[in-house]
Amino acid sequence: MPESLEQSICWFICCVAAMRIRGFKKPISMLVHTSQQVQHHDSISNVIVNWVNHTDQAMLLARCKEIWESETTNFSLGEFQEQYPDYGLKDNVDDYPEFGEIEQEILEILSIKLNPIKLNEEGELTYHRGIHLCVDNSRNSGTNDENEYLRLVYPDADHMPEVAPAFLVIGGATLSRGLTLEGLVSTFFLRSVKQADTLMQMGRWFGYRRGYELYPRIWITATTKEQFEFLSVMDQELREEIRMMEVQGLRPDHYAAKIRNSPRLTLIRLTAKNRMQSVKNAEMDFSGSFNQTQLFDSDKDVLEKNLEKGKLFIEKLGEPRPHKSCNTHSEHVTVWEGVSNTVVSGFLRGFKFCNRLSVFNDIEPLLTWLKLITEEGKLKDWNIVLAGKKSQEEEKTVHYSNCSVVKVTRTRKATKNELPEVINIGALRAPLDIIADVDLEGQPDEIKQLFTHVEENRVKELRLKAGLGETPQLLLYVVDKDSKPAPGSKSRKELNAPCDLFGICINIPGGSIGANHVAKVCIRLDNRFKDEGDLDGQNLEE
Repeated sequence: MPESLEQSICWFICCVAAMRIRGFKKPISMLVHTSQQVQHHDSISNVIVNWVNHTDQAMLLARCKEIWESETTNFSLGEFQEQYPDYGLKDNVDDYPEFGEIEQEILEILSIKLNPIKLNEEGELTYHRGIHLCVDNSRNSGTNDENEYLRLVYPDADHMPEVAPAFLVIGGATLSRGLTLEGLVSTFFLRSVKQADTLMQMGRWFGYRRGYELYPRIWITATTKEQFEFLSVMDQELREEIRMMEVQGLRPDHYAAKIRNSPRLTLIRLTAKNRMQSVKNAEMDFSGSFNQTQLFDSDKDVLEKNLEKGKLFIEKLGEPRPHKSCNTHSEHVTVWEGVSNTVVSGFLRGFKFCNRLSVFNDIEPLLTWLKLITEEGKLKDWNIVLAGKKSQEEEKTVHYSNCSVVKVTRTRKATKNELPEVINIGALRAPLDIIADVDLEGQPDEIKQLFTHVEENRVKELRLKAGLGETPQLLLYVVDKDSKPAPGSKSRKELNAPCDLFGICINIPGGSIGANHVAKVCIRLDNRFKDEGDLDGQNLEE
């Protein structure tokens, strides 16, 4: 019985108790998904039953208290509200109860042995106040000799028990996708797959959890965590690209959307080989990419040299563009227009990036691509934006020979297992800085109107509509070494850097400006449609 599995089960028991005393009536579930092989499910089931049913009750209660206090501290109600400020029901999210409030309910749960769903004399499924053990696989198709139903069956809405029924579900293929797990609060997920589309369908813990927002937890391997992080970025990039295709009026038969592919095939593949017969590998294409320095070396010498390189670069740019008061998002920034790709590439090539920033440390392919695309006339000269805080704090102001900027505040992420030699700020750029270089003078009224109430996830779209669809952008930041988090924040801590940080964001326009890097995959749509009429009618073939 590994410690992580003990933790996940104890957390589940605590959640059942907490949700019951708060009046939750619907089923509550835990998923254990380690393998597709049915013989493994029986082994896991035996281990769990033996541990839960034969461990001293006082020891289990103490273990539950330890896990409850640890997890409720790691992710608090305040942190939920801080990380999800736009959550529509955040004012109705209840805080965790104290352990003393759920202790008696936990004891009642533990007093009933972990066992399958029972059938009564009439052959009807019956449910108790304890935890029902379900081994859901193709071999368990009905009842066993002890009149127990082994697979997962939730009670129907008309026959719901007085208290929320609890189900610990062990399984493989039948649970990996396609089956709704109600009230899923604890997941022990060890299975690793190599195909992105398959893994994405296994993400049973995503989505809204109305009424128990604070409770869901998952125990996964480091590799699976890395795979899901990759999938998250891939999905977001694809959504943004499709949106930009729509803005530009591009039809699917005229433009093949790019899909990020991992250069490490040992990490994950997009899908099975037989489903990729129409794939065209792109030799090199950085269009639409956005990269930022959210990681910094804590070496003072490196940081000071970068500050000096940033200073020399800014002063080399000469006089900035006059301030454009018509764009309210540019009040705190300094903008240079028409900076050559040669000047920008020279600065990027000489900058010292954290060795954990793979894109920046292997920056030559990007610089080579930028040179090629610029020479082909597909990219214009750069806009440089030096962004600062909207304040007049003289003690926090950095003065250059041609401009001044107020240092921004960025704090460290309060993450576990972070390397001491790395400063991780999570994100450098402020979303609205991406449109700070837009010149609204002379723009039509409908474009100006779009800049009055800006949705942060549509800033790239606004750049395109304002005529900057072929203009790359370099955002520069000076980060205050003494940055402090908001009072009471659990997800952030003081930056505590040896000196100020100089941060960089590279924003490359999207669209079909690039050609031919194995970092992207293009789906060919040649001959997908029979004729022009099919595009507008109802005769599309699958």
